[in-house]
Amino acid sequence: MKRILGRNGGAGRRCGTRRTIRGLVLVLASLLAGLTPARAGSAPDFRAVTTAGDTLQLSDFRGRVVVVDFWATWCPPCREQLERLSALERDVPELVVLAVNVDSRRDKVEQYLRRVQMPRRVLLDPGGRIAAQYAPQAMPWTVLVDGRGGVVSARAGWDGASLPALTAQVRQLVAQAGAGPQPSTSASMGSGR
Repeated sequence: MKRILGRNGGAGRRCGTRRTIRGLVLVLASLLAGLTPARAGSAPDFRAVTTAGDTLQLSDFRGRVVVVDFWATWCPPCREQLERLSALERDVPELVVLAVNVDSRRDKVEQYLRRVQMPRRVLLDPGGRIAAQYAPQAMPWTVLVDGRGGVVSARAGWDGASLPALTAQVRQLVAQAGAGPQPSTSASMGSGR
């Protein structure tokens, strides 16, 4: 946050910029929705294989708003959340949802995918390498990443009532990011399933 008073007690930089106001609105919306601010800083980059066999990297989507969602087939709330995130991804085409599965058995994941409407990009993390970087507190664990690669918020569990606040946050970040760079060809071609 910018300083209000200078070193000698005089007027310093102004604290009313649009960026500061937008940031405060996002933090307030997060708190009201029960989202917890994540640790400050950049989202850890990772490389993963999708269920379609494509390899992608989080940094491929720099300039885009990304939801990184950790889930498991044994997690009942994950099913509803994944379906809602899939719908949000369709409603907000600029949004990228990376559904990171932490199950150890790919066959269970593929069986699950036949029953549930999923986001376009489903990634496999059977060894927990990606999850270790994000330290999920529970399943599902949802991390919102802005177009600059910064963590905006992280949330444990699923509560359908928090969807409107998450949607508002996503739309605000998308508006701030603008069109941004497009993902690499291999990442955009894979359906994730």
